[in-house]
Amino acid sequence: MEGIKRILAAIDFSQYSPQVLRFAVDLTQELKAQLVVVNVLNQRDVQAIEMVQREFPGQSVSSSLRPPQRSASTSSRSCSRKRGLRRWAPKS
Repeated sequence: MEGIKRILAAIDFSQYSPQVLRFAVDLTQELKAQLVVVNVLNQRDVQAIEMVQREFPGQSVSSSLRPPQRSASTSSRSCSRKRGLRRWAPKS
């Protein structure tokens, strides 16, 4: 049987996310595996926003929940590349 090659860490930016990420990094280093991090959304939150939008069609709920816009130089893609978050594997 082959060893574990990839570890998937699903985070939702809740209070538990930093712990999950730290554990995943430690485990990845120990197993010499590749770490894949994904951001997940709670479907109930999405449904609640959709319900509010149906009930109050004149209100813009989604725009008030969006993070502030970033300039092109600090886009999430460029930040993740600078921080090395795109794909991560421990050095041999």
